[in-house]
Amino acid sequence: DGDGGSSDNPYEGFEPGREWKPLDPGRLAKGDERRARHQALRRRWERHKLLEPATVATVCAGNIARSQVLAHFLDERARAVRIPLRVISAGVAEELAYPGWRPLVAETERRLAEATPPGLPRPQLRRDWWSDEVAARLQASSVVLAADSDVRDELVRRLGAAADAPPVLLFYEFCGEGAGHFRDTF
Repeated sequence: DGDGGSSDNPYEGFEPGREWKPLDPGRLAKGDERRARHQALRRRWERHKLLEPATVATVCAGNIARSQVLAHFLDERARAVRIPLRVISAGVAEELAYPGWRPLVAETERRLAEATPPGLPRPQLRRDWWSDEVAARLQASSVVLAADSDVRDELVRRLGAAADAPPVLLFYEFCGEGAGHFRDTF
């Protein structure tokens, strides 16, 4: 009948004396296009799997609220947009510097749970105070984010100014909002 049809034949509808037009250029070799797109995605994923995820460390004085909050939200956002990011948090204070830390961390965890969208894992906070292990993890980080200039100065002093030391920035410097301090809500 020459009026087209539903077949994948691009010559369908051709009649002598009539201008030939393929039915739908997007349907030409649709399976091949899909396979090529899938293979490109697979190659990208394979390259992506070979990359070591970056590590961002968030640090405040006691690792009770500020660094915990920022670490939680950085991790949540990275997961939401599928960025391979490892987020850790720590404090520069010694273990005994905050004797009443347990209820404060529990309160931070409770408030973060309230702010976490449904379907996402609830935060399970762990307080990491300064130790050799924490120093090694911070040294191995891609970037270290400090809550305020006192914490930043202490981190630079402890981690050193070696060429292999990670950059130490204030939270807000990292966000591009200047050198402000992240207020301690407690």
